[in-house]
Parts: sequence; structure tokens; C-alpha cells
Amino acid sequence: MYSITIVCRVFVGSTSLESVSLPCLKTMRLENNTYADEACLELLISSCPVLEDFSFVRMPGSCGVNVLRVHSKTLTSLTIKTCVHDYDFQNNDRISVVRVLINAPRLKYLSLCDFISECKTISNLGSLTKVNLGRRAPDHFFTSISQVRDMKISDSAFRNLSRSLSWEKKIIFTHVPQCFMSSLEFVEIAGTFRGLPGEMELVEYFAENSVVLKKKKKQRY
Repeated sequence: MYSITIVCRVFVGSTSLESVSLPCLKTMRLENNTYADEACLELLISSCPVLEDFSFVRMPGSCGVNVLRVHSKTLTSLTIKTCVHDYDFQNNDRISVVRVLINAPRLKYLSLCDFISECKTISNLGSLTKVNLGRRAPDHFFTSISQVRDMKISDSAFRNLSRSLSWEKKIIFTHVPQCFMSSLEFVEIAGTFRGLPGEMELVEYFAENSVVLKKKKKQRY
């Protein structure tokens, strides 16, 4: 099994990737880099025909990528993350937002810990069984994870979900997600759970609609 990590804010340009071929690479972590353009990053991903584990980590500012496209027939684990401290959450104007397009039919684990404006799954994610939400859930996200068994939600993502649930015209759960009715067994709320009215309403929603839920974890407070 081969792996590669590109760190230290490396600049990745298209010309340097034109002849790149990584036929045996299964694990790749791209961390805090700047890319010439989005096509450059796509080219790098497509040069790994057997890639199984991919992590894309960026700083809050622009890294040259506004739309992250991940197309892979072999990928089983995907992590998308922004490196920010708690202070940065109060300064959202400093944090660039990305749009994510995922086409990975064999994906089993998905971790979204980034500031994502939209997430479209453009292929069947029927094999996805584990999800980690570290920020807010992208629009229409829950309609795309029909077979998820294990879900971890950070306290900030949970609060955002509870706000969305209370908005009459922007309710996320217009219909009960398929995974709630057929596969979701474990839910963990990580971080500080305050027990506010909106949060309690969301807890009740999970409990009432998750048919096969086995246990619910929450941080002590």
C-alpha cells in the first residue's frame, strides 16, 4: 500500500502534473496547499486509479479551489476539512466557502469538516455507512445518505441543524430521510450539548424517526 502527503503550503500547478501517474497510490492527504486551479486538483486525483483513502485539508482562506470535484470508482474513505480555531468561527468573512461534487459509488466513510455551501452526490452512494459532520450539513445532504448506519455530528453542526429544523420554509427534513427509516443505528453528538429548545426538538426528531436506532450518544454537560 502506497501513500503520499503533500504539506507545508506547496503550490501545485497544472504543468507539473501533466505527466504524473500514480498507478499504485491508495492513500493521499493534501494539506494546506495552494492550487493553480480546480482542474489541477482534479487531474491529481484522476492520476490515482486505485485511490481508496483521500483527505483534502485546507486553510480558511482561498486555496485556488472553489469547487471540489471528487470522481473516483475506487474511493472508500473521503475527508474534507478546514483547519480553523474556535476564534475563526466568529470571523466567517475570512473563511472561503467551497462547493463539493462527489462521485464515488464505493465510498463507505465521509467526513465533512469544512465550510461547504452545497454538496451534490452525482452518483449512487448506497455503500456509504459512516458519516462525520463537523460543520453544517450541506443542502439536500440527508437525501443522499440512504444507507448510513453510524453518524457523528459536532455540536456546531447540531446547532445549525436545529436552527434549520425550526425554519418553516427551509426545513431540512421535509420528508424523513431514508437512512432514518432503514439503517441508522448509532448517533453521536460530539462537543458541548446545551439542551436548548431547538436542540431538544432535534433530539426528539432523531429518536422518533430513527426506526432501527440502537443507542444515542451525547457529550455530558
